[in-house]
Amino acid sequence: VYGRKVVYCGSLIVQAPTIYAIILSHSVMTTTALLFVMGTVAAGRVSVAFLYIQEMVPAPSRSLVGCLCVGLDCMTMIWATIYFMFISRYSIYWEYFAVFQNLAAVALVMLHVPESPKWLYEKGRFKEAKDALMYLARRNGIDVYALNDKQFEGEVTAQE
Repeated sequence: VYGRKVVYCGSLIVQAPTIYAIILSHSVMTTTALLFVMGTVAAGRVSVAFLYIQEMVPAPSRSLVGCLCVGLDCMTMIWATIYFMFISRYSIYWEYFAVFQNLAAVALVMLHVPESPKWLYEKGRFKEAKDALMYLARRNGIDVYALNDKQFEGEVTAQE
């Protein structure tokens, strides 16, 4: 029913206020419940993001880009661990960084990433899939003029 972009952005949007609530929480029970919410939305966010990225990247680069993206996603927790082990045991400044990282990701995805062309194609939404591919081609410096007249195989079959 919904594309990958909606699920991904929805997960990020739920995660942002949850991080704020964790920062402000003074109760172990509340923090535990909020961490449960974070874990629930993180599963959708990470798995959808990985698939989404793999669809947008050329095949030879998928392994490298996938590793970098998953690694960068883990950086907040890695930096938090290092911070609490070696620098300070009392500060929560790393959580503010997590909020910033989350909001930046929402803004970037909503503004610069189209819905998955593969998902749109599989749903028979050929015009939207073509528009998404054209957008990605323009962003990658490919001349889209030659691609304007092309049609998907499924699109040709549907017109006949």
